Amino acid sequence: MVYKIKVGIKKNNLINILARKNWNFTELARRIGYSSSMITLYLNGERIPTAKVRRRMLDALGCEWDDIFYIIESDKSQF
Repeated sequence: MVYKIKVGIKKNNLINILARKNWNFTELARRIGYSSSMITLYLNGERIPTAKVRRRMLDALGCEWDDIFYIIESDKSQF
């Protein structure tokens, strides 16, 4: 059984965490190795952050998964 989830970013929470660190989206992008335009796409819900991106964000920010992410949709598929 395979679980596919769509994950969103809690934009206000992320903004607050960045403010406490005196970072902006560009600095976050630099620290996780992605472009700031990709961060914008994630924040606007135009792209879903992969597990790799989520892990990098959590490591860079030093926060827990549910501090900045939430599940939009979960789908159980069986192959």
